[in-house]
Amino acid sequence: MAKDLAIDQSALDACVSIGGIYKSYLAECEDITSYTFDADGQLTGLVMATAGAWNRIVYDDDDDFANFVSEPNRESKKITFTQTANMSFSGITNDKVKKSNIAKDCCCVVAIHFVNDDSTILQGYEYDHRTGTHKLSKTKGKVTPRLDTSTPEGQSVIQWTIESEGRQMATLLDNTILTDTAIEAL
Repeated sequence: MAKDLAIDQSALDACVSIGGIYKSYLAECEDITSYTFDADGQLTGLVMATAGAWNRIVYDDDDDFANFVSEPNRESKKITFTQTANMSFSGITNDKVKKSNIAKDCCCVVAIHFVNDDSTILQGYEYDHRTGTHKLSKTKGKVTPRLDTSTPEGQSVIQWTIESEGRQMATLLDNTILTDTAIEAL
């Protein structure tokens, strides 16, 4: 095992860091023509087939529902990760139902998730640190919407789950380069 696997959390303040995601950007895989990564495997650039293809998704964060999980699946020497993003939108409206129906019909989605701890995660496309190669996830990202009129808080919600399966635990973005403004300008 390599010596560079040490993780030092001494500089982190555990009281400041809170989990969960607070917004995401979604695009269809076919709308992205090129990805650029730095030497550390962080996404630093994207080229889009047409401008304005990223959809900004801001969801409820006061219910602590929105999150991203990369769950390992090991079979002998083979390991994959089921990557799941969950998000919730309070209130049921025709616009939310219409957009949910459109999102579910996308055959391949790439998502950029902004995490409350200031990290940014790419879902649906991955970078392999061992080989330096990158490609779409093994199982392409897809949106599954859900409508729920009986939440414990007594509020109706529409929830989206984006699920993909990858060979890597996660691929991060350099969020000093790929900021909101930069992504929305693509």
